[in-house]
Amino acid sequence: HVQKMKHLINQKRWFEVANHCEQMAAKASRYCDVGIFKGDLQDSNPFPAMKLEELDPDYFTRSDIVVPQHLRVLSTAATREAASLLPKEILPYYVTSLRLEDRCDTALLVGRFLRKTGKRVDSIDQEWEKVNETIKLREEGNIFFRRGEFDRAASLYKQCLQVCSDTNTGGQINAVLHYNRGRCFYAMSQEQDACVEFTHAISIHSMYSNAILQRARCHIQMKDMKKASANFNRYLTLVEGAREHPYPPPYKGSDCFFDMPSDVTYRQVEAVKAEMKKYNIDFIISNQKRSNAQFGLSSFTQKLNVMFTEMCCRKGVDNQVVMNEQPQDRQDPPRYKETEPRTTNGSNLRSSISSINSRTPGTKLVRFTGDPPSRAASIRSRSSDLEVLQSEFDTKDGIDP
Repeated sequence: HVQKMKHLINQKRWFEVANHCEQMAAKASRYCDVGIFKGDLQDSNPFPAMKLEELDPDYFTRSDIVVPQHLRVLSTAATREAASLLPKEILPYYVTSLRLEDRCDTALLVGRFLRKTGKRVDSIDQEWEKVNETIKLREEGNIFFRRGEFDRAASLYKQCLQVCSDTNTGGQINAVLHYNRGRCFYAMSQEQDACVEFTHAISIHSMYSNAILQRARCHIQMKDMKKASANFNRYLTLVEGAREHPYPPPYKGSDCFFDMPSDVTYRQVEAVKAEMKKYNIDFIISNQKRSNAQFGLSSFTQKLNVMFTEMCCRKGVDNQVVMNEQPQDRQDPPRYKETEPRTTNGSNLRSSISSINSRTPGTKLVRFTGDPPSRAASIRSRSSDLEVLQSEFDTKDGIDP
């Protein structure tokens, strides 16, 4: 466990450090109720008077919680009991992770509890001082920010960064402090300095949606429309991906998990798109997503395109299914709505193709005939696959509007 802590710290993944420690404590808490020191071994029980009130031993294994276990966080009350179950070798890493993940109130509670129980480590006392200094400097900076004294607020945030950056940097607290300094510089019309601070925040938290959006606005003020477009599109692309996959897989993606693209509302997306339209910035997405979005292809039609591509779109084969787009000016339909009606069109391939052609002006689904004899048998062998896809299409919703 210690080796894993060191490995995660070297990668600046402080959220995983705290999560791993809390999972360890939850597993150890099972012995508090059941007990393995029975009979004449009860005097050797390391937790003789331990009674759990807040820590759920099955919290990280329960299936009724939507959030995956690698993103779950214990409550403030449960962390006190979790800290009492951790080995002394792990405790310093846990308290440091709480501070750097902006859970300072929890770190203070854990520190007080450890002092009362006598389970003290020298490094934890040092963390206690850093937690108090971090809270003090940050609160003072927030007060000056609310007053509009942005230069003094930025100076205090810098002092707080110096306290928090002694452990290989990283963590939510550092990302937030850089973001706050960027907001101060932006308010003082120092866009270049603000852009640097927002970039530091994004380097710590690659999916920091607010930092990405603010950096785009900095580039607009600096008349760098190319970089502004790149940041706006990065913001919208992350949000679009989060609609389908709101939770990143374990040990992948960003090092932090706050202010995620999945937290962005539809209203915020529409506001950003209106801002992009004001500055004549287009939303650019990948070719595959653009095709599906513009033509409204259902999953059945997408599978058909893949199957025909596998069968026909090879060198020396004349028969292909292609999408020919006629040059015509038209406005793309809005992508994000609270509710989107769905319709079921047709019961066979012909009706679905005619529906696509009728519903997407300027686009035509064309099939070139004249199969070479050498390919006829291969195509006939795939007829069963077509029937499977057709039956799937009949039982699900049709083409998306």
